[in-house]
Amino acid sequence: MRAKNFKGAKCVKMKLKKCEEVIRTYDNIQTAYAELMDKNEMIKEIQCNVPLDSTEEGEFTTDFLETPKNFV
Repeated sequence: MRAKNFKGAKCVKMKLKKCEEVIRTYDNIQTAYAELMDKNEMIKEIQCNVPLDSTEEGEFTTDFLETPKNFV
């Protein structure tokens, strides 16, 4: 989870097969995990920086939101 207007880190933009939009990562761990999820055959779709519903509107975002292939 990150603050929506996170400052202080270099943003890396990348396009992955399993994501409709360009993914923006803010550290090496997040970048490596995005690449790992993109290669995982059990993951259907990846979203990044999705606003969290349980906080004040737009206050925090997820690192990733993934949809498994066999999601019921």
